[in-house]
Amino acid sequence: MRLLAVVMLLMVAAPARAWPPCNAAGLVGPVPVEQDAPPYPEAARELGIEGWAEVSLTVLQDGRTGWARVRRAEPPGYFEQAALAGERRWRYEPARQDGAAVECRTH
Repeated sequence: MRLLAVVMLLMVAAPARAWPPCNAAGLVGPVPVEQDAPPYPEAARELGIEGWAEVSLTVLQDGRTGWARVRRAEPPGYFEQAALAGERRWRYEPARQDGAAVECRTH
């Protein structure tokens, strides 16, 4: 019961963050500067499995990636961690609105 109360308090205390989509009207979207492919997962390589992962992320004002989550992966369970680790190293020229750098989200 106590844990539930703490979780509910945190949910109320933490403001919801709504990043605008990177393709929103009035935004000049981020431009990839560095997007090296993540290393192929060793387990998938050993089993001869091919696949992919689709990641949603935020591009921060300094061009780094922020929040990220895997939207879909095929087959599930092999490529998600590599995709998330790889995107953490990506860099962008940040999105701009009226010339100022702004945060935005993909997908």
